[in-house]
Amino acid sequence: MEPTLSICIPTYNRFLILKDSIEEIIPFGFEKNIEICFSNNASTDETDYFLSNLSHKYQNVKYNLQSTNKGIDQNMIDVINMATAEYILPLGDDDKLIIENLDVLLSLLLDKPDIVILNGFHDKNEHLPEDLTSRYFDNPNIAFENLWDKMPFGSFVFKNELINQQYFDKYLNTSHAYTGFIWESLYDKYSLSNSILIICLKNPIITFKTEIKTWKDDTFKIMFYEIPKWFDLLSDKYPIIIHNNIMKNYLENMVRLNVLLSYRANGYLSKETANQYSDYYSSYYKRKIFIITYVPQFFAKFCLHSSIKVKDIIKWIIRW
Repeated sequence: MEPTLSICIPTYNRFLILKDSIEEIIPFGFEKNIEICFSNNASTDETDYFLSNLSHKYQNVKYNLQSTNKGIDQNMIDVINMATAEYILPLGDDDKLIIENLDVLLSLLLDKPDIVILNGFHDKNEHLPEDLTSRYFDNPNIAFENLWDKMPFGSFVFKNELINQQYFDKYLNTSHAYTGFIWESLYDKYSLSNSILIICLKNPIITFKTEIKTWKDDTFKIMFYEIPKWFDLLSDKYPIIIHNNIMKNYLENMVRLNVLLSYRANGYLSKETANQYSDYYSSYYKRKIFIITYVPQFFAKFCLHSSIKVKDIIKWIIRW
């Protein structure tokens, strides 16, 4: 019998975290005919031994070991391509499903939505704001405007039929190929049938953990360059990205003084990274970014943790 849902988990060197995250998923998946797919991005810890044993013990567990580390995007794509169910839930290896609420999701899939946006918790705050819970979307442009930032890995379920390798390839090296292809495929479907269905859940389904991310060292590149590149690639199908200032507002948020100081304080913003990853910013914003690279890292930390007004600090830096 075909599985009802495929849960797809890419992982890299997170053995203990992964083991804790999936301890309840495996027996639940076996009972509910849910396929669970793992792609191990050439981990050097005990991950391979652990997942190999799981795949031999449970028929519903599929396992792929990459021969080399292929990067975050490709590993996500590869694990999604392992899925055989009608619906796919891509899940981070440090996120935990709320098992007692999964039956709500499985029942909802009987309505044949294209995407389900999952609710859950970041610390004590729910992932979806109240005005989005239980909301339906039947237009991809309106959906994108409301949901583009509500779809981190692990926060949605989508129809397998939306998978398109061409779109995967298009969005490689944005760290968001896993959503780029979905928005492209939704646009195509709507163009042909004038019909899509996106449902936002009210019941919390997932707990997002706060573990240190494996992509932590690439934070500046992802936030300052790859996400704007993702917007740019999508804007041919979704002109609202430009017309409704979605990308403009994002870029403005990235160059807010406290944001730049935070990246400087954590060692991500330097003259080298500013040169590499500021292509999408205006000359005015580039000057602002470069000014912050002259702030000593210890002083950036002091600014963030002191009562001194940040605007006064930057005025002083500019005068200096």
